[in-house]
Amino acid sequence: MGNPKLGLKIALCGALLPVAVLCVFRWRYITAFLSLCFAWVPLCAPFCLLQLFLCQRCRDIVLRLLPLGAACVGVLWSLWYLSQSSNWEVLGGLFVLVPSMLVLTGCGLGWLVWYLMERREK
Repeated sequence: MGNPKLGLKIALCGALLPVAVLCVFRWRYITAFLSLCFAWVPLCAPFCLLQLFLCQRCRDIVLRLLPLGAACVGVLWSLWYLSQSSNWEVLGGLFVLVPSMLVLTGCGLGWLVWYLMERREK
């Protein structure tokens, strides 16, 4: 059925980004970070279910990585756009960045759940 470790490695790299941001800021912001995580997870749950469905039903690795690739393109484009724009133009980049991060987080959670299910079956 493919290699679940590839998707897990991509998901872990995406999951380390908030941890790195947290380490840059002071630890007193940990409650704000945790509340953001609790608010973020329900919003990315549909994308988690989509990725879990793709991992279980599709044998082609390209189809499994398609939502992840689209989210990565959205994040990279919006980061580039944010670096090039100023004032009100920044909102355009944020309108792409936030949904892309939701998809990226949901796909990472979907890959993680699928990996744990595959590991439990063995």
